[in-house]
Amino acid sequence: NGGFVHSSLRYNESQRQVYLDPSSCGGVVDAGTTLLRIPDACLPSLHSVERDEEFGKSLFGVVHSLEASLYHDAQDVVVALFLARQQQLSPSFYEPYIATLPVTSNTSLTNNGDNSSDCNNLQLLPRQWDSETLKRRLYGTSLYKRIINEQNGIKCEYELIKTAWMRQQKEEQCSPRTKDDDQKQTS
Repeated sequence: NGGFVHSSLRYNESQRQVYLDPSSCGGVVDAGTTLLRIPDACLPSLHSVERDEEFGKSLFGVVHSLEASLYHDAQDVVVALFLARQQQLSPSFYEPYIATLPVTSNTSLTNNGDNSSDCNNLQLLPRQWDSETLKRRLYGTSLYKRIINEQNGIKCEYELIKTAWMRQQKEEQCSPRTKDDDQKQTS
């Protein structure tokens, strides 16, 4: 697929970092040396969604019909939902990419959230924190209100898109399309 990883690169999974292993290259890499090449086809993007004939096109339609009501940019929402769908499929072309993303946990933080369990729970973003942790850590700051708005925006988007998606699926089931219908529309 055109991808390339230099033999001196290493990946630390627990820290999610790529680094150059000095013991494998003598600590020196010549200027201009390619260390990593990721083909465009391997990156989840709007083009990836467009190529998905069934799910992708329906997803575009639903999200863009709600664009004015969304908290986030419609294109970001489309890619996020596409990746969520890919995560449910097995096998998925994007499994290797998805495997590098942090996994969220529903486990509450312990000891007032101030110990190493923060990293183990992978609740790294304030928008992932429960309301008690959020209030304890950020109440009284400008960030607190922004995070509350973000959480509410995500919940509202989810409900809007879920409702529109279910409505669209129901309509498609009630009026199945044929190839003749598709040809008439493109003529």
